[in-house]
Amino acid sequence: MPAGISHASLKSKKKEDVSQKIQEIKQRQQNWFRQREKTKLQPNIDEHKYRGWNEAENQTSTHNENTPDFNDMSSIRSGTESELERLVSPDQSPQPYPVSEEEFPYLAEKIASKVKKDLGIPHSYGVLSGKPPVSVSTKNYGDTVWNTSRHRTFVKEERALNHTKTPALSSHNCSICRTLMLSSKNLPTMVIPCGHTFCKSCLEDKQSCPSCDCPVLSLTVNIMLQQVIQEYHASHGLSRQNTESLGSAGSCYAVKHSQSPYMDGMFESDKTSYDKKLENMEIRHSILLTEYKTLVKKQQQVTQCLHQEQTQSQNIRKQEDEVQKAMSDLQERLKTLKEHRMLSNNHIIKLQDERSHLEGKISLLAATVTSLINEIDKVKMLSESGLQTNIG
Repeated sequence: MPAGISHASLKSKKKEDVSQKIQEIKQRQQNWFRQREKTKLQPNIDEHKYRGWNEAENQTSTHNENTPDFNDMSSIRSGTESELERLVSPDQSPQPYPVSEEEFPYLAEKIASKVKKDLGIPHSYGVLSGKPPVSVSTKNYGDTVWNTSRHRTFVKEERALNHTKTPALSSHNCSICRTLMLSSKNLPTMVIPCGHTFCKSCLEDKQSCPSCDCPVLSLTVNIMLQQVIQEYHASHGLSRQNTESLGSAGSCYAVKHSQSPYMDGMFESDKTSYDKKLENMEIRHSILLTEYKTLVKKQQQVTQCLHQEQTQSQNIRKQEDEVQKAMSDLQERLKTLKEHRMLSNNHIIKLQDERSHLEGKISLLAATVTSLINEIDKVKMLSESGLQTNIG
């Protein structure tokens, strides 16, 4: 195959992929607009958040009285997992709440005390509380330091455990058959034009959308949702393995500096969150800008077509006026001709009557003249006969 044809086919395929992604992005854009409207209506729940943390702390204090032996790592891991869910998201909200810089010390101190209670470590004051830090170690294991990198790994595991419980994962399952849209038979498939997504098997032989009964024009794989599901479950599987390895190792990491690990984890979390927000905003800006340019171009085309149609309509109107005027003139002329014809007919009738009358008179005069001629002939004959008699 020539190189030019291959390059052209690849370019055409790339354009088709870009067009398909743009359609999917537009559908996600509409969903994002609806989610943004819902987000604007959410009340301020900071008080509820702190109240949930305080209630979780009170419940934890009673739970720690029956904590099993430190060597039972499976029990510690299960208890830690359940507590981490309450620490990170006590109210089970799908999105983390924004935290200001003034709240960092308070939250770090809370989390540090809860982790110490779960791991069976005696409570010690840290830098955040304004008192000197105390190094803590266990007698069954060597003295180790819970450094920043290990803490960051633990924070990631903590968030992964909490994320598995959030309602946001419901979008990973088909709303019809509740099957995870990960396998090739259950790929997330988008309905065009309504934009609803279901698994591939549930949309086979469907003529209308199961959600809104919109006619199905075409089906396409929701590539963005597919990537999100694949990346999430890939990272989730890795995080579960790391969590199990942490539990089975039986190592206890002490908090040498209470402030630094937690603060680094929180700042890293905020930075990641802001980076994602910035990326999403840039994507939305690009989508909206593309949509704006498309609409402006379409508006110009519609305006041009409108101007052409208006000009054509004006020309047709002029022709209608001309034809209407010609019809009026012809009707007036026809009316005049009819009047002339009626006058002519009346005159014809009068002339016919007059001719009949004259014909009668002519007949009478002709008879009179004939009679008179006969009389004249008789008189002549008599006159001639009288003359002959006199002569004789």
